Amino acid sequence: MVKAIEAFAKFIATSPNWASEEVRSAVRPVLIDTLGCLMVGSRQPVSKRTLAGLTGFGEGRCRVYGTGIALPAPFAALANGTAAHALELDDWEEPGNTHPSAVIIPALLATAENYGQPMTGSDLIDAYVVGLEATVRIGEAVNYEHYNRGWHSTGTIAAIGATAACARLLGLTQGEAGHALAISISQAVAYVCQFGTDAKALQAGLGAKVAVVAAGLAKEGLTGSPSALDGLKGFGELTSDAALEDWEKAMSKIADPLAILEHGVAVKAYPNCGYTHRLTDCAREIFHSEGFSADEVVSIKTAQPDFHNAILVKKTPETLSEALMSVEMSIALALTKGTVTLSDWEQEVWRDQDLLQLMAKISVEPFRPINPELNFDPLQPDRLEVELQDGSVLMASCAFPLGAPQNPFTEEQAMEKFLNLLNQGNEGPSMFDQELVDQLASWDQSGDIISLLCPLG
Repeated sequence: MVKAIEAFAKFIATSPNWASEEVRSAVRPVLIDTLGCLMVGSRQPVSKRTLAGLTGFGEGRCRVYGTGIALPAPFAALANGTAAHALELDDWEEPGNTHPSAVIIPALLATAENYGQPMTGSDLIDAYVVGLEATVRIGEAVNYEHYNRGWHSTGTIAAIGATAACARLLGLTQGEAGHALAISISQAVAYVCQFGTDAKALQAGLGAKVAVVAAGLAKEGLTGSPSALDGLKGFGELTSDAALEDWEKAMSKIADPLAILEHGVAVKAYPNCGYTHRLTDCAREIFHSEGFSADEVVSIKTAQPDFHNAILVKKTPETLSEALMSVEMSIALALTKGTVTLSDWEQEVWRDQDLLQLMAKISVEPFRPINPELNFDPLQPDRLEVELQDGSVLMASCAFPLGAPQNPFTEEQAMEKFLNLLNQGNEGPSMFDQELVDQLASWDQSGDIISLLCPLG
C-alpha cells in the first residue's frame, strides 16, 4: 500500500493547477465568508486576549487583520485563525467534520506574506483546494470515530490539511511536502473537551500556526516519518479505528473527484455551533408560520443525533463561549425572534430572564444514528415540537441546515452576510467603500491577494 503521506505529497508536488472556472465558482465564496468572520471575530474578547498574549513575542511582517498589528508568521496565523473561529460563524465541511477555512486561509495568508511571495487569486484557490483535499480525505479515513473520541478535528485534521496547502503554495518538492505533513502531525492536537471556552476558537488558530511552522521547517530540510499518518502508532491508529481499507479507499479518491466539488463547504447562517443549526431552522419555521407568544408555550421537545448533542454544553450558558455551544439558547432565540444574530451576543441574551424561562421548557432527546458515518442523515432529521396551552402542537423537522451544500446560500445571501460582518460593530458610516467591496467580491481575479487585503489590516 502507498503510505498516505506519500500519496498526499505526490498530489501536492505534482498535480496540475486546480483553479478551473468550476473550481473558482466553488471557492469564490470561501475567502469572502472567512474574511467577514475574521474581521468581526477580531473584535471579540477571545481574539483581543489572544493578540495581547502574542504581542509580547515581538513584531513581525505578517498582518493580524482588523488590528493594524503585524506579528511573526506563526503568531499572525494563530491570531487570524482564532478570530475567524471566534463566533462560530465560519464554514465547515462534513467528512472531516472541520472548520477548514478558518485554519487554511490564515495559514496561507501568513505564509505568503512571510516569504514575500506574490499570491494571485489563482494561487490561493489552487493551494486552498489542495489543503481541503487533504482535510476531507483524512476525514473520510478516520471519522467519525476520531471526533467521537474527543478530538477537535479543526485543530487536528484541518491543521494537517492546511499544511498541505502551505506546502503547495511554497512549491515544496514531493519529499519536502511529505516531511511537512509528518511534522504537522506532531503538532496537530486539539480536544472537544475545550468546547465552551476560549480554547475552542484558539484551537483553530493553533491549527493555522501548525501549518505555517511545519511547511517552513520542511522547506529548510527538517524531516519526519512517512508513516506518521497511517502507519503503526501513527495518527490514524492512535486517534481512530481507521483500518487499512479505510485509508486505501480515502487515498484512491484524491482528486477523483476533487473534494471541493464532491462535498463542498457549508456557509453558516447563524453565529453558533453548526450542530444547533438544524433545530434553529426548525424553530425559525415555526416562528414564521405560526402566531404565538412565549407565554403560551407549555413544553418544547427536540430530537437530534447523540453525537451532535454530546458536544453541546450547558443548557443555561453563563458566557459567550457557552452560549455559542447551547442548542437551547439557539432554539429559544429563534422561537421568539425568528433567528439568531450577532446582536444577540452583544446584548448578552444569556442573561435574559424571559429567555431563560423559555429555555427551561426545552427537553432534548438524543437518538442513535442509523447511519453513523453520516454527519447529517436525511433519513433522520432533527425534530422540534412546541406544545401550546390550548393543546395544539407545532412541529418542524430539518435534514440539512441553511447554508449546507444540500441547502446552500444564494450568492445574494452570501454577499449580504459578508457586508454585514464587515460593518458589524462599526460606528457611523461603513468603513468600506463600494470599490473595495467590488474588488473583494472578485478576489479570484487579483494578481496580488496580500495587497488587495491591505485595507483590512
